[in-house]
Amino acid sequence: MSLSFGTQKSAETVTLACHGQIVAGNEGSALRQKVQQLMKDSPNVILDLRNVSYIDGSGLGVLVIGGLAAYIGYKFIARQRFLRELRIARITVDELKKKIDAGEELVIVDLRHSLDFEADPHTIPGAFRMDAKDLEEKDERLPRDRDVVLYCT
Repeated sequence: MSLSFGTQKSAETVTLACHGQIVAGNEGSALRQKVQQLMKDSPNVILDLRNVSYIDGSGLGVLVIGGLAAYIGYKFIARQRFLRELRIARITVDELKKKIDAGEELVIVDLRHSLDFEADPHTIPGAFRMDAKDLEEKDERLPRDRDVVLYCT
């Protein structure tokens, strides 16, 4: 929002009423020019600034930095909340059995270490083996459109 002006002239004075806001001095030069122009016509100029808010350069910087800090804080809290929910999102053996019996489309991944797998090579029906290190890489075997159940020892 920029600055707007209204003038009232009487016999001896000119009143300049200003409305809006002055941000970091941008509109300040327009105000200065307007006052100088009016002073050519009348030596008595009354400047009415009751409806003007002023944000100087440092105030604007504080607003920007404060907004950025608030955004970063919000994202940090949201990430922590997501990670906490991710750790809590667990499924019991009975719940998994019910989902398999109900015919839900699940992807089951056996993340056991190779030594554990050699000791007990049995897996949950339909599960495939994968190294835990490979989870960080994008793997086409892990779909994004259905639930993925990971299990290990």
